[in-house]
Amino acid sequence: MKMKECYALLTVEAGKERQILDKLRSMEGIESAYILFGEYDIIAKMKGEKDFDAYKCRDKLAIDGVGIIKIFEVIDVVV
Repeated sequence: MKMKECYALLTVEAGKERQILDKLRSMEGIESAYILFGEYDIIAKMKGEKDFDAYKCRDKLAIDGVGIIKIFEVIDVVV
């Protein structure tokens, strides 16, 4: 069965990057997560089954200390 995949970019409260990163890495559906330098503080890769809804994951990601959450769903493109 084909898995659905998406990425989330997060801004977080200063000083909470490591704490939030550790929480994200322990969540079901989060395949990987990393701290970034730049406009966003953390990027997380999420994967799920066919009925996986990346936008419903926004609620899971809205933990204490997280500000902006941007979701980008991966699609197959034929060129």
